[in-house]
Amino acid sequence: MLHQFCPLVAKEFGVNTAIFLQNLAFWTHTNLANMKNIHDGYCWTYNTLDAFTEIFPYFTKKMVRGIINNAIQNGLIIKGNYNQTRYDRTLWYALTPKAYMYFNQIVNPKYLNLLGEAFKAICPKGHIDMEEKAYRNVEKGTPIPDIKPDNKTNTISESGDSPIVKDIVDEVLDAYHETLPDMPKVKHVTTELRRAIKKMEAEWPSLRNKVLTKEVASSYFLGLKELTPFLLQPYKTKEGNVRRNRLINLVRLDTIKKFYNGDYDV
Repeated sequence: MLHQFCPLVAKEFGVNTAIFLQNLAFWTHTNLANMKNIHDGYCWTYNTLDAFTEIFPYFTKKMVRGIINNAIQNGLIIKGNYNQTRYDRTLWYALTPKAYMYFNQIVNPKYLNLLGEAFKAICPKGHIDMEEKAYRNVEKGTPIPDIKPDNKTNTISESGDSPIVKDIVDEVLDAYHETLPDMPKVKHVTTELRRAIKKMEAEWPSLRNKVLTKEVASSYFLGLKELTPFLLQPYKTKEGNVRRNRLINLVRLDTIKKFYNGDYDV
């Protein structure tokens, strides 16, 4: 599995901290998009140390503790406990405003408005300058996280009178092509694909407690890219031909349920 990180975080705080922070940033983005796990002015994500060693098999539990302490000491994360029972030792982590500045996908007014006053002072333009500097300085071959902001869901008509709301099928297609540009392009929407996306839309509120939009679809595709990259890798058929999973396979409910239930062995 390819783990990505922000070059600026790696330069200032170390590669291990950068890798760990990238994972927290992904789940923070997912939780903000779904308006979940927001407590006391912060957006939280949680895991046990054992789970982190499964996610990062090249880190020991002792290393994970050191990485977490390093991130806390440098003002990048805080720890909390929002478990429903006092016997649950799962720890919760939240990125600080300082950490948000390294991840453009979460420096978004609609997300920052969900958080406490400390986040209101974040300047998106300042981070854009930081992002451009990171791309200029990063060495060839270093994995770069996709930290570009999401595009707006609606487009404006040429007359400027009113927004044109796209069909959810078009929204999912746009999210797919923009988030996973290396995957096979969808040149024609088959009846089967349209039905699968419509079913995805109908079931999404019960699966994720949120309406399916382009942004939400982008978060799902980013999740596949981050946590189950093997689903996106080329493979050989019995005939020896090289293929990739098509969009139809990625939007099937069984694939979505397995991903969010953590059933895939990565």
